[in-house]
Amino acid sequence: MKELISISESFFSGERIQTVNARELHEKLKVGRDFSTWIKQRIEKYGFVEGIDYISTLTKTGNVKMY
Repeated sequence: MKELISISESFFSGERIQTVNARELHEKLKVGRDFSTWIKQRIEKYGFVEGIDYISTLTKTGNVKMY
């Protein structure tokens, strides 16, 4: 099966979890608006909680990883 985007395994709080790069998802979906606006709206609309639904690595890499 061909993947839309790559799925990675990461460790968070001592637990192995599957993550995707939100910037990569944004690019593949061809959203049409800038990433920062899009991700902020998704987080608010769906009630995502940092540390539970996503990890922001923005200050380090410019990426957001979603669980």
